[in-house]
Parts: sequence; C-alpha cells; structure tokens
Amino acid sequence: MRYQIDLLQDSPDVACLPDPFYIEVATIFDRPTDAPKILGRAEWAAGVREIHAAINQVNRILADKATKRYGVPNCVLLIRHGVPIFSGDDFRRFADEFVIPARHEFRGIYLLAFREENGLLHVGQDLIRLFSVEG
Repeated sequence: MRYQIDLLQDSPDVACLPDPFYIEVATIFDRPTDAPKILGRAEWAAGVREIHAAINQVNRILADKATKRYGVPNCVLLIRHGVPIFSGDDFRRFADEFVIPARHEFRGIYLLAFREENGLLHVGQDLIRLFSVEG
C-alpha cells in the first residue's frame, strides 16, 4: 500500500493517507555527559547511570504527551533516540523501567533507537514497541 505523507502544523506531526493514521514525533537529544561514551571512554557503571537518564527522558516525554489531546483517531507516538550511544538492545535490557501512562490517546508507542551491527551503531534502524493496542 502506498501512503501520502503530510506534515502538519500542529499536533500530531504527520498524517499518512489514504487510510489515515497519524504520528506524533518526539526526540531525545545529546547531553554533555554523553561525550565520554561517544569517545569510548565510559565506565560500565557510568553507562548504566546514563541509560537510566535516557530512559527517564523517555518517561518524561511519555508523561507529557499523555496529557495532550490530539483529536484524531489512530495516532501513534514515535520517540526517536537521536544519540549514537545506546542500541535498541541496551534499552531492551531495562525495558521494565519505561513507564507508560495509564491514560493516553495513542494506539501505539514506539522508541526508535540505533541498531548495533559488527560494533557499529546504525541510525534509526531499531524500532521498539513500548505499547500497542491489540486488534
């Protein structure tokens, strides 16, 4: 199936037609403390602390987006982790720390992370489902 993608001025960010579904996009950006990991100088304990910080950022986004009303059916939330430090597998190791709000308007919530292959991280190639409405 082919979709027409329209960027919207307001929330949600993207509309995909003809069978409409909508995408709200949020991004986690770099922090100054990420530099040692990028340069390969991070200790594992520090790395654990930092992935918890990244997960806390995701949880803050989840809490914020859950309070908004989008007024459209079939909307998904895509949170993009934009820092080449952690892979999707790193996030999966701590999956129980993600806090999905009990009330929100999303049919699905996804984290787009880097995929690790042969020691290299590939941008935006690992989609992790945090929540999905079955059916």
